[in-house]
Amino acid sequence: MNLIFLVCTCKVFNHANICIDRPDLTRKMSCLETWVPKVIEKGYEVIFYSGDNETEYYDEQHKHLYLTVEDEYDYGFKPSLQHERLKATVKWTLNNKNFDYIYSITDSDYVNINHFTKDTEDKLLKYDFLSNGSGGEGFFLSKKACDILVNDPHINVIKHSDSAIDTFFKIDINHKYDLKIGSIGSIGLNTIKSYILSENYFLIHYCTGKRMYWVDFVLSQYNNKAPIKRKIAINLPIDATVGQLVNSYSTINGGNTPLYYSFTTDKNGWEHYGGFIRSDSMSSFMFGEASIYKGVFIDYHLLSVYGSNIDDIIINKVLPSIQKGGFIIFYYKENLYGYYELLKEILIKHNINFEIKNNLLEKVDIEQDLIIKSEVNFNKEYIIIYG
Repeated sequence: MNLIFLVCTCKVFNHANICIDRPDLTRKMSCLETWVPKVIEKGYEVIFYSGDNETEYYDEQHKHLYLTVEDEYDYGFKPSLQHERLKATVKWTLNNKNFDYIYSITDSDYVNINHFTKDTEDKLLKYDFLSNGSGGEGFFLSKKACDILVNDPHINVIKHSDSAIDTFFKIDINHKYDLKIGSIGSIGLNTIKSYILSENYFLIHYCTGKRMYWVDFVLSQYNNKAPIKRKIAINLPIDATVGQLVNSYSTINGGNTPLYYSFTTDKNGWEHYGGFIRSDSMSSFMFGEASIYKGVFIDYHLLSVYGSNIDDIIINKVLPSIQKGGFIIFYYKENLYGYYELLKEILIKHNINFEIKNNLLEKVDIEQDLIIKSEVNFNKEYIIIYG
């Protein structure tokens, strides 16, 4: 299969307190040094594209398509400048490349190409358009869908949003064409829009700068069967939208990069995924086997919104994810949906090794300033499951 990854980048990025000058150089560079070589090694092609250039041309060496259309990451404009760039890129690709599918993403996405197998290719061939409804997760387009994207006039009137292209194909023009449409999950890939770094995701969203390198390090070690000792805290109530001085990237426009764009670990080695980082959007337990050395999961929704069996999640996903000598703590401020009691019942029923303890801070070394900011009362009892 000829698959091309089309990666949007731009020279100006100023949105949601994120100010970056020349992201086409900075964000693109971290992609080129991390996931891009792995994709090319698998036999697929990667093309970055940006606008505001005097002439349209393709730089093969730097894998970059330079367009003359406007270059801006726009929100709420009609017609969307970002869609115009995508349309121009797809048109150029149709005229200059031999391909079966394109996968459209941005330079803030990390592609875990190990999950794209021959079986995935075979399943993809059944569809024309695949997405999960969010632009950050990317979408697959067949050659037929690419032709529609370029030539159907309705693309010129939709506003830019994460779900605009999804709506375009699934609702706006679906009645006009005989397209086979599905979700990315239907071909066995997980691209949920959570920002959590999980080994079983095909795509990790919001990875730029040092976070891109951190994701690559974690996943490369894991895929080479040498997982690091990850320490993960989920749902500790920290505000990831506030610029963090210790992990900031100052630009000529001023401002600090928010936590979800830059964070790797704190000084004690903990990865923090607070509620502001969409940890609540996880629909399943996506950490890989022998992934977690220490975990603190606060108010974690073990049951999937899709009705997964909680026994199966605990036995076949949570337990295998704990490294030898490690543990995962489940702590509930309130017995939300009865998870705390239900978790205890399942552990007892299956003779799983666990303890009930009090004062979580005696067991973990999360930085005190984060604890002080937290509303969590860690003096209640919690469940600790050992690997």
